[in-house]
Amino acid sequence: NPFDLMPKAGGFTGPGSGNHWSDQYRDPYHNWMSMGSSTFNGFYGLDPSSGTYNEDFLSLVGSSCNCATSGSFKWIDYPSTVSGNIYDGSLTVSAKASELVFVEQNGGSVGQPGTWESMIPIWGSGRAAVDHFQNENYWIAAGYAALAISDVFLVKSIVTGVAKGGVKMFGKSYKTWGSFRADYGKTGFAAPNQQLHHWAWARNGAKSGEGAGWWAKNQMWNLMPMESQAMHSAVHGWGRNAYGPVGQFWYGTPTWFKASIVSGGGRLAD
Repeated sequence: NPFDLMPKAGGFTGPGSGNHWSDQYRDPYHNWMSMGSSTFNGFYGLDPSSGTYNEDFLSLVGSSCNCATSGSFKWIDYPSTVSGNIYDGSLTVSAKASELVFVEQNGGSVGQPGTWESMIPIWGSGRAAVDHFQNENYWIAAGYAALAISDVFLVKSIVTGVAKGGVKMFGKSYKTWGSFRADYGKTGFAAPNQQLHHWAWARNGAKSGEGAGWWAKNQMWNLMPMESQAMHSAVHGWGRNAYGPVGQFWYGTPTWFKASIVSGGGRLAD
């Protein structure tokens, strides 16, 4: 960095020291380094979202820039060589000037999914992840990949629930919990004598009931098979080994619910 070779009182320093820039460094490249994105855009009258750029700025990237397309500007730095010594006058810096180039976002990539397409589990977030990876936005790509993985767990849970009689149980309206429980044993949703946790809508020990509320709380969406009676007590916050709020959430809510929080939250943020 040639700036580090500039002799200053008390040592070497960069051009931004003391919030003062020498006029010779007041160009788009150095302003790019010293300004935030919004400040830089405002300084040069740029509006990347609509493809609006002033003539002075476009002269930097040449007439080949198709600025109406979606993309971004990037500075390309080239290797430089420094030799000699500034004190005896033998200092030589050889470097090609940095260039500002326009990179089309979808050039050679799969492109971002549309609004409705992005709502499709696995596909929408998966395509977004691939597109960002192809455009070298690796951290954003990782975020979308995590959403795609959460979608896998969500879809798998739903398919498993359907396979184990989740849809069939919608048509059952028993007045006793014992009758509901017997059917869940027959479908393979839970083993004989295995505890079932009402995770979102508690049964509170009731053995019988009627109406829409009684039917809804005893459907598969509200039930979680427990490994043991001790674990069932723990997710309720009872006993010596009771879970705290975090443990109750993690061990006391189904996989599909946790996956839906990640998947849905990610889409809302997007």
